[in-house]
Amino acid sequence: MKVYLQCLRKHNNEHNLCVSESKSYLHCRMNEGLMARQELEELGFGKEGEDRTRGGFQDSEGEKEKGGFVAGKHIKERKKGGWWGFWGGGGSR
Repeated sequence: MKVYLQCLRKHNNEHNLCVSESKSYLHCRMNEGLMARQELEELGFGKEGEDRTRGGFQDSEGEKEKGGFVAGKHIKERKKGGWWGFWGGGGSR
């Protein structure tokens, strides 16, 4: 686990750059009986030899977010009612 965490720190928490360390960590947990044995493909890892490093993943931050977009910021606060006002309650509860 320490090796995996060191890798994460080294790569600014980009977990997809620490795939081999992650696999080793999970194998160790399985071997020690700390988790059920499972194929790594079932846990989201690609097949052996498949390139799933940085080039195979989409950047987690989209173009809008890079430009400063914040989800939900464009929604104006409702004056009366609560969240239920959206569903036709009109704040009369």
